[in-house]
Amino acid sequence: MTLTTEHSAATSEQGESIVVAGRTPEQGRRPSQSGPLAIALAALDFQDFGGLEEILVELAIGLQEDGNDVTVYTCTWASHENQYVRRLRDANVRLVQPNRALSHLAQDWATKERLLAVLMRCLAPLTFLLAAYDKLVRGKDWRSARHSAFCWLRGRVGKIILRDRRPWLARWTLRADWMRRRPDVIHIHGFTKNLLFLLEWAARQGPPVVYEEHSTPDERFDWWDGFEAIGKADVVLACSEASAAALRRISGTQTAVLPRAPLCPDPCADGQSPPARLKKGPLTVTVIARLDTAKGLPHFLEAAAIVRRRRPGTMFRIFGDGQLREELSTYASSLGLDAAKILRGRFERSELPRIMAETDVWASASLVEGQSIALLEAMAFGCAIVTTNVGGSAEVIEHDRNGLLCAPGNPEELARAIERVADSAELRRRLGAAARRDYEGGPFQRHQVANATAKIYRRLLREKAI
Repeated sequence: MTLTTEHSAATSEQGESIVVAGRTPEQGRRPSQSGPLAIALAALDFQDFGGLEEILVELAIGLQEDGNDVTVYTCTWASHENQYVRRLRDANVRLVQPNRALSHLAQDWATKERLLAVLMRCLAPLTFLLAAYDKLVRGKDWRSARHSAFCWLRGRVGKIILRDRRPWLARWTLRADWMRRRPDVIHIHGFTKNLLFLLEWAARQGPPVVYEEHSTPDERFDWWDGFEAIGKADVVLACSEASAAALRRISGTQTAVLPRAPLCPDPCADGQSPPARLKKGPLTVTVIARLDTAKGLPHFLEAAAIVRRRRPGTMFRIFGDGQLREELSTYASSLGLDAAKILRGRFERSELPRIMAETDVWASASLVEGQSIALLEAMAFGCAIVTTNVGGSAEVIEHDRNGLLCAPGNPEELARAIERVADSAELRRRLGAAARRDYEGGPFQRHQVANATAKIYRRLLREKAI
């Protein structure tokens, strides 16, 4: 079955794990106007590393610490070793996700291919009969008839097996759990079109629906067809003013689209100062990003090659993983860069202070951005920042005061900005200090954002009750 009873953190990864670190549910609906809220937060999945995951997890923890009953739903299964799953478990936030085996059958291409191969072996007698028909009736030679029958049958079976079943599995999983624990409000965290199917389904369930888009629509990318569907939400949250304006323009929705405050907990909240920059070794430029098209990483590599030709001692590092890893590795090598030293792979959040302490310049070459969590973290750590002027970046970075802004897709301009910061320790100090001050004065803390979000939930509940 897809849904299991609640488990503790000791649930076996081989089992039917659905709920991690769950609490005993209270019977019936919670008070929705003044008491704690029953809140459902939904996402497509938990990648090993991602800004959407950071925001969702921090919001879930903040809402629960404020006394609400929070459940996080994912549409695909994630390992108990995933850092975001662990953080929810450690904070005692309930997590519901599909069964592991069914999730793999629904989305994993390799699993689907293996299943298709097994089914085709089981259907060998039918393949034989179809081939015999072709040989006897149509006069084909046996080898040709057998190949034709196999391809025809595989095509029909493949249409069933290879279809993406995640929408069906996600709706089934959520419906089964919501029959027991009906939420007061549903908050969907999407990235481009990946959860529009869940938004349309949730809008029919009754509770208020909040849809939050974690990117900024950009007409250069074919990711936004059908985005008028966000109008089915009761309110749409955007990660920046720029994102909110783009969402209104692309979707044409009459639904309220509200920019929310960025969420990035203070890494120095325990009273320690931001780590001092290293005084020894080569000047180090760091990027923290998914290896994804939107992050503009080929442009960063081109900028790195330009800087290295003029300043050979400069070190460049990219922390993060993704589908473009091999492509970027090949491209870095073609530019004369050491791909193994630049592409550092995934990392745990606990490693972030060390990474930032080793960083002299934090950089971003993003082509599309919502509100970069990595950028806010760089501000919190007091780094000198060089970033492209996309999405919400210009809403937190003022050029030449707390960072440098560059045009996206322009490696030469990015290289000149990196060189300018690299050549002046005083400029690095000034930019980093201003970035840290702006972070301290901003509304970025977990409870600030959780409280503001809960106010939106309660307003929607009051409006629904009228």
